[in-house]
Amino acid sequence: MRRWLPLGRLAFAAGVALAPISLSAASAYALAATAGASGPPGHRLHAPAPAKPSLTAIPPAARPGATVFVDATHFPHDVDVFLQICGDAGLYGSSGCDQVDSSTVATSSTGTFRWPILVERPPLDCPCVVEAFSPSLQSPVLLPFKVVGVPIAPLQRYRTSNPFDALSISGVALTGSGPWTSWFGGQPRRTIVLTLTNRGSVKLTLPPMVVREGAVGTTPLDVATPALGSLGPHRSRVVRIGVSFRYFASGSFDVSGYFAGLASPRTRFTLKTSMFPWGALILAILLGLILLGTAIYVVISRRRRRRNDDDGGRDAPAPGGDEGATSESQPTGPDEGGTDDPDAVAPPSTDAGSPSESPFEQLSLLFGDVEGTALSEDPVAPPEEVG
Repeated sequence: MRRWLPLGRLAFAAGVALAPISLSAASAYALAATAGASGPPGHRLHAPAPAKPSLTAIPPAARPGATVFVDATHFPHDVDVFLQICGDAGLYGSSGCDQVDSSTVATSSTGTFRWPILVERPPLDCPCVVEAFSPSLQSPVLLPFKVVGVPIAPLQRYRTSNPFDALSISGVALTGSGPWTSWFGGQPRRTIVLTLTNRGSVKLTLPPMVVREGAVGTTPLDVATPALGSLGPHRSRVVRIGVSFRYFASGSFDVSGYFAGLASPRTRFTLKTSMFPWGALILAILLGLILLGTAIYVVISRRRRRRNDDDGGRDAPAPGGDEGATSESQPTGPDEGGTDDPDAVAPPSTDAGSPSESPFEQLSLLFGDVEGTALSEDPVAPPEEVG
């Protein structure tokens, strides 16, 4: 043990000597970390900026009548995106776009989609773009695209006013409560009544109306809408759009819509409605009551039948026949003409129907007196005695 004592002292002295150096290194590291967090902006660690939505057309050029595929990345998740081909580099607004052949597609949970679009000549000359618009985007996403055969003209940047700014939905309502089959699980139907107003001085070709419906808290479904045509300047028009819900729809539902390609809140609406198949519920309750009544009736009938069977078995004669029961129940004492001899023959019975009684006596024993007159009396008067 004494041999290892000097080595222990040497290790202790080395530890004491190196302790200040270790503390200094730890302090320097902490100061460096603090300086890196609060130092100049150039030395900070920045989170990468979110990627901007982008489009890709395959192929990047096509003639009118062809179909191209549009790939999208980094878009908002699970939203509707409106696609259309526009002239004038998309600077003229919706009036410079081919709205007839436009498409609406929903993005995936990762913010991507791939969708085919039909190429047609836009109302204005090129340069042309593929425009993607969504209410969830701050501004439309533009992709340069060449429409073969469409001339390239100077940009009309000076036309900054958008005639569709004068379009608005001035009135909206959801009407209807049928049909009667919806009470029993059929598809409920409602009608959206829109009042469209054009306050401008230019005739507008109305873009498609995107309508969606769905239960609160669920993914909404697209509703087919008709073409809305055009709306003249300083005019208003009432438009009706039918909406059908799913079978056995119940609860609260949201119905929303907007003009594709228009970002103005005046061109959007949201409605709420509720429904429930009350007829199906009433039928289910009636059927349940009928089944319950039938079950109760069956149980009661079985119990009565079982009780009757038990009573019948209790009243059945004992084994040995009626003669044995009669011989036990009737006394055979000497006062009643009986005998102790088991081989003795019983005397003739004097009950009704025996041969020793007359027919009138038998009837009298069976039916008794009728209206105070005994049937056992002789109906024939006895002959008078001749003195």
